[in-house]
Amino acid sequence: MRVAPLLALFYAVFIFPPEFSITISGLWLPAYRLVVIASMVIVILRLLEQGAQRLSFTDLLITMAGLWILVSFMSIYGVAQGIVRGAGVVFDIYGSYLLARTSVRSFQDFRLFLLLVLPAVGFAGLIMALESLLGSLFYRPTFGSIFGGLSAYSGGDASGQIHFRPEVRLGLLRAYGPFSHPILGGLMLGVFLPLFYFSAIRSWPRLVGLGAGFAGVFSLSSAALMGMLLFGIGISLDFIKRRIIPTVSWWIMIFFIGLAAFAIHLASQNGLVSVLARYTLVPHTASYRLAIWEHGTESVRQNPWFGIGYEQWDRLWWMGESVDAHFLLLAMRHGIIVPILIIVASIYAMARLGMLSSRLPAYDRRLVIGANLALGIMLIAGQTVAFFGASNLIFMSLIAIVVSLLSDASQPMQVRAWRARPAKAPSAPAIEGQDRN
Repeated sequence: MRVAPLLALFYAVFIFPPEFSITISGLWLPAYRLVVIASMVIVILRLLEQGAQRLSFTDLLITMAGLWILVSFMSIYGVAQGIVRGAGVVFDIYGSYLLARTSVRSFQDFRLFLLLVLPAVGFAGLIMALESLLGSLFYRPTFGSIFGGLSAYSGGDASGQIHFRPEVRLGLLRAYGPFSHPILGGLMLGVFLPLFYFSAIRSWPRLVGLGAGFAGVFSLSSAALMGMLLFGIGISLDFIKRRIIPTVSWWIMIFFIGLAAFAIHLASQNGLVSVLARYTLVPHTASYRLAIWEHGTESVRQNPWFGIGYEQWDRLWWMGESVDAHFLLLAMRHGIIVPILIIVASIYAMARLGMLSSRLPAYDRRLVIGANLALGIMLIAGQTVAFFGASNLIFMSLIAIVVSLLSDASQPMQVRAWRARPAKAPSAPAIEGQDRN
């Protein structure tokens, strides 16, 4: 029952498209937002429960980010309108974080969550594969014909209708599935690759989870392929650590990878980003993203503390309004403090969890690798992709899950051993690598 609210959120994201929504007094409420609203009573009761949660350093940073977003809107639009405009953004970001933070409190909780969320993730992957292979976008248009189409937004206000434009890449249709955009769909499915691979979950659930993660390739997006590349690098480093050079630490391997990336950055003409841009599926979109960074950072330089909200930003006449870089977009809208707080919170939680993993059993240490790699993929993808709608909630949920695993790993050894002890000894190991006794 503890993981039920987070399960409901992920089922809403991976099964119901944005068209499955209601509008009340001009407020758009898709399925995932309805789940967060309905779960807030449970979340508050859990937070009020004595000893249920202790405020960690990472919790404090995320709370400060949420408050800064609200203050930034108030400074731009005034107190009343700023609260109205900012409340929805803060609710999505901070509400989903708290929901995940109170739903997953241990490694056992997270493994159970992965098993129970499998039908939703597998279904989304199947829809993506069918749309791409059949050459027809059918899932979201079907819901649109029932519930009505979606409005396009400009400057935070509705401006016209969204229309689907089928796009073929590498001979396959770029699938939407139940997601707001193919890029986001491929990325959200892709993060389940490291989660299931390193989870120590056995047999067919592991295979289905991996298959659903690989289905993200049907988004035909460079972000999804980049995530799979990082997944492959993670597997390779894990193999080197376990089978070839057991004495080498993850920190040393990460250091040398970072050193190589820094050398490429210095040796190339326009830096590492321009080198990576040459290997995207559509090179001109990579050049466009470089232009976004150039003009977006200038906007941040001119408005460093509270940003510009939903106001227009200075750019070349041929450039669109969208900003395809999550943390740059946060800095432009709310000031540089918000993305710094979220990035620092994420990296701190990942680093601390990695340092404490040596005290964990082998099967939990591998889950640490999967959780850190999944969040790392989202952080890196956030440099070239904007997380909007449901994807932002999934991103914040991943941060909260890593923080909860950190809290569990920080518990005294005897407390963790008591939690992990089964009520009845199973006849076979429940998870890969677990002691049968």
